[in-house]
Amino acid sequence: MSRDNPLWGTERIRGELLKLTLTTPLDSSRTSAFLNIRVADIDKVYKEWSAKGVEFLTEPKDDGREIRAYIRDPDGHLIEVGQATGILS
Repeated sequence: MSRDNPLWGTERIRGELLKLTLTTPLDSSRTSAFLNIRVADIDKVYKEWSAKGVEFLTEPKDDGREIRAYIRDPDGHLIEVGQATGILS
């Protein structure tokens, strides 16, 4: 999906048929949703993906419950790459 070729659909809300268009973010500093990808070893993924050309917006950061890093897909959608820490213990 890109700004030039958006995904179209319809949805009936309260009896009214609405035409929906999913588009990429117009302002990269704002988002209303993003994709989460959970990995077993974020340090390994960060190194491997970086070596393959993925540009991370942040390095992995540990907030105590999870280690997270962020990237964008080619259309600008935000993707969180995370590893759970301590949840299962």
